[in-house]
Amino acid sequence: MKKKQKIKRSKKLLIITISIVVLIPLMIYGYALYQRTGPNGNFVQLNGINMYYEVKGQGEPLVVLHGDLSDTQVMGDVINAFSKEYKVIAVDRRAHGRTTDVKDKPLRYPDMADDVVALLDHLGIEKTNVFGWSGGGNTALGLAINHPNRIDKVALYGTTYNNEIEGPLADKLDPNSWQSLQMRILYMLVSKTPDYWETFVYKVADLWRNSNYTIEEIASIKAPVLSIVGEFDTMPHSYAHRMVDAMKDGKLIILDGKDHYVPVSNPELITPLILDFLKD
Repeated sequence: MKKKQKIKRSKKLLIITISIVVLIPLMIYGYALYQRTGPNGNFVQLNGINMYYEVKGQGEPLVVLHGDLSDTQVMGDVINAFSKEYKVIAVDRRAHGRTTDVKDKPLRYPDMADDVVALLDHLGIEKTNVFGWSGGGNTALGLAINHPNRIDKVALYGTTYNNEIEGPLADKLDPNSWQSLQMRILYMLVSKTPDYWETFVYKVADLWRNSNYTIEEIASIKAPVLSIVGEFDTMPHSYAHRMVDAMKDGKLIILDGKDHYVPVSNPELITPLILDFLKD
């Protein structure tokens, strides 16, 4: 009997320890990210969604697009750096963050690009620069391919162009794993539909399996493109070169010793590179 009580007590202590060591720091971290941008944006109805966006700074417009499974709040440091010299329009892409989803329709990057164009129309912006991280970069590519007259320059970080890289990663997505816990907390902090998390993750997995710009579409891009990847990013360097080499005006920078998450972990390494590119 005493042994059973000890086991129960040990389990309770383990749960408390996990809560203190893992869950509470994650929640604090999530709230800190949330506070960097805060609920200071606006909403607009377009293309069947209620889109959240923030505008910060003055000057030429620069759209900032977050990565998949995240939202504008994680891009706070990037937004703050860019807004010193540009009018930043930061967007929660459809189904992400505070923006709602079209529930009976799959997620696709060209649709997200169309959403951005609709937002530009709403704001009266004819042409813009754009920076996209990861899946935000895929959306930026959709803008450059399908809406070339609306884009000046495109900057990317950790961006692929087809399902060659992202497809296999989709099989590893689990909405209930420890690995996804931090993203889940960030999602629940801001989403209007926190119970939608599992459906959202599975729709992103489907998005990754069906992300498929052709090399011919990449070659059709007229805008100057800067693609930055980390040495230990999700794609091999040969893949990164293949994408940029196909472009009419593409440039590739590989950051030594860095991974896929530099826009969040070390934004100071890329913002000067992007600003130099935009001014050139």
